[in-house]
Amino acid sequence: MGFWLTFEKVQCWVIVFLTPTVFLVEMAVVRPDIVARYSMGSFKHALHIVLSTFSFVNVAGNMIMVIFTDTSVKRGNTQGIYCEVCKLKRPPDAWHCKTCDICIERRDHHCFFLHRCIGRQNHRYYILYLFHMAVSMLYSGYYNYLYLSAMFDNYGFLLAICRMLNPMVRMFVKHDCLGLQDTYTIFFLANVGLFVWSAALCHYHLRNVIRGLTWHESMKKKFFYKGSRLADEYWKENLISVFGTRWYWAIIWPFAKSPLQGNFKSSLKIA
Repeated sequence: MGFWLTFEKVQCWVIVFLTPTVFLVEMAVVRPDIVARYSMGSFKHALHIVLSTFSFVNVAGNMIMVIFTDTSVKRGNTQGIYCEVCKLKRPPDAWHCKTCDICIERRDHHCFFLHRCIGRQNHRYYILYLFHMAVSMLYSGYYNYLYLSAMFDNYGFLLAICRMLNPMVRMFVKHDCLGLQDTYTIFFLANVGLFVWSAALCHYHLRNVIRGLTWHESMKKKFFYKGSRLADEYWKENLISVFGTRWYWAIIWPFAKSPLQGNFKSSLKIA
């Protein structure tokens, strides 16, 4: 447990360090080449800088808020189950996390990558982190493709990707040692992988929120409907319970104040 906890902490701070590093590489290396190669005008250039900065602020901001937002159960609760470890009563939807060693308010799950539990107070930041990550990877992936494809002749880009995905191809295709082209090919594949990962997770967790389910409940995968045949008749209330009453500001600015209101409601019940 001690080794994995240390490993989890280290890789969390590696992610924190890599996020601005990747942004700086995109802006200092990829952006100038794209602007010069495709004769991007002043307006498009300025718009690209604004959109890139907007994406970075939302990805980094929501990530930092996930890590530093306190999600623990506060003392003073008079109802619920008594936790022998924390020496307090926790609400029915709270859980004690063995990794964090604390009771988490409306605990969804423990995020290994960010070394934090996802609960009531930071659930919004986690989902928006995944959402903006997916949008950023899709946006940067397009420009990275243009930047990388210009490095290769004919089918060189496709062969480079094949060499990365299947080393056996190297036996039949002549290539040099790992150089700048192959390095950027690896980065591009990582770009694609991060898009698929973040988009899939965002879809999964947002679907749970709409249905009024936590990660633990969705893992049981056995539900029956109570009255309504709709997926969930309380989807608006469920979204507000996560993103807050000022959800429209929360989506575009990670540090916006958006008071939470209510708890999950669902027409789906676990069998």
